[in-house]
Amino acid sequence: MQPSVSLDSFGSFDGLSSSAPVEARAAPLGGRERVAIIGACEWGTALARVIGAATHGATRFEDTVRMWVPAERLDGQRLCDCINEARENGKYLPGVKLPINVVAEHSIRRAVSGATLLVFAVPPHHAVRLIPRMRRAYHANARALCLVTGVQMGADGTLLLASTVVSRALAGHAGAPALAVHPTASPGGLAPAVMPAVTPAVSVLVGADLLPDVVHGRPCELIIGCPDAPTAELWRTLLTTEAVHVVVAPSAAIAELVAHFAPIVALAAGFADGVGAGGNAKAAIVRHGLCEMRRAVGVLLRTPEPSPLAFSSALSLLVSECYGGHSAACAAEFARRARLGPDSGPRGARAPRWEEVGHELLGGARARGVRALRTTARCLRAAGVDERRFPLIARTYEVAFLRRPPEHIVATCAHDALWRARARRRMATAMLRGVGTLALACLVGVGVFLLQREAMSAALHVERLGDGAARTVAAASYGAAVCCVHSMLRWALFGIGQLRARSLAALAALLTAGLLAAAAAAERARAVHGVPALCGWLAVVPAALALGFAPLARAYVQQPLGEFLLEIG
Repeated sequence: MQPSVSLDSFGSFDGLSSSAPVEARAAPLGGRERVAIIGACEWGTALARVIGAATHGATRFEDTVRMWVPAERLDGQRLCDCINEARENGKYLPGVKLPINVVAEHSIRRAVSGATLLVFAVPPHHAVRLIPRMRRAYHANARALCLVTGVQMGADGTLLLASTVVSRALAGHAGAPALAVHPTASPGGLAPAVMPAVTPAVSVLVGADLLPDVVHGRPCELIIGCPDAPTAELWRTLLTTEAVHVVVAPSAAIAELVAHFAPIVALAAGFADGVGAGGNAKAAIVRHGLCEMRRAVGVLLRTPEPSPLAFSSALSLLVSECYGGHSAACAAEFARRARLGPDSGPRGARAPRWEEVGHELLGGARARGVRALRTTARCLRAAGVDERRFPLIARTYEVAFLRRPPEHIVATCAHDALWRARARRRMATAMLRGVGTLALACLVGVGVFLLQREAMSAALHVERLGDGAARTVAAASYGAAVCCVHSMLRWALFGIGQLRARSLAALAALLTAGLLAAAAAAERARAVHGVPALCGWLAVVPAALALGFAPLARAYVQQPLGEFLLEIG
């Protein structure tokens, strides 16, 4: 059963930024902790049962746990009264009895009066609107725990984390985002500006899909994101039972992002189930997804990737999502319809729709992975992140929304090693291409310089002889050499292009210019220095080599380098 709250919209925070800061009752914290739960959804009610059992008779906590219930009705009565009379939440979690020390309250101020531990079981945009009504009621040093987590992309390009929205609302700064993702960041990844932490600190609890296990007392593991060790130990003591084990993530942001990306990987695992890929392929998807989750957390938080030991708490959540979560089940059904449906092939007139799958499997709700995948795609596109850094997420988006066949996911993971080898080959090719470009540019430059120098020297020498025919040859050689300089640079650095008649004529003129310059240089060497003509011909060997390699430069030399060398020439 999925919690009734959702993160479809964080709502608008306009008009709340000027609200007065929260003023709590000044009460010492030397006594026992008082717990208050805000919200009565399935997840909040299930944890009220766990918390009530933990505080009953405990010396560290007050016995009574107060739970604020919204103004809803059940069978003509207020839901708050129904819970207190029947000891169960008949609207959201029927059949599950609550401990006697859990008291439902319709007044939120009475529910949080003097509370030192606040458990928010409502979406963050609801919490922002409720917190002003709670001022001067809860303790000044109260600590908060968010049960509803999520990541949302704002209209202004900001990345909103639920825990920070609630934290800033508690501190009187509602509406300020946690992370600002700038579209002009480096092309290799996101470069969000992490805002400084505010008080009171808000922790997060991850594992809403484990609701049936928590309710029925089956062994399960929950994740708490909290950077403060004493606070994390306090929440762990409050939530740990014989069946529920609680592990701590190093920060609330990491825990929220893990909970955000796990359903996306579960979609990929569900696609593998839908095409009958087998257990090994699904395990490869889980491993691949865990690596991409670590990489994404480092990119989004602008920090080094979390170490495997610090990130190990994500493994249990990822495995439970992929092997028993709602996102995986919906993705498997989606893949079966896309593969076997008579009119819902990958290019059919009517592809399967997520709304239909969610209506049949989840009673009208939508799998969390679908919403998370859309948000992630928007975030990565806005920042210009190369999709090759996240191949599994990119292929999952193509299958989910672009009608690619579900087998595409399995092929991506099956050829993961091949993909990495190709990436290494592309990197090596780029490096060799850069070295070849530099060497070829140097060769062309040296050849052109020698060609122009020898042609000018030979033309001046022949002109001194005073012979009319010699002057004609000298002028032609000098003009051809100048044309050769510019033609060779353009041809070598910008490519030959298509072999048209004009290109062939230019090639013939280039060869003629080289021969004339070589002849003039040979004549100068023979007449002035008295050396054999062969030595004069050797003076233009670099130019001939540059001319021969000019067609090869088309595939290697880039435009900026060509423009630079052209200016030098």
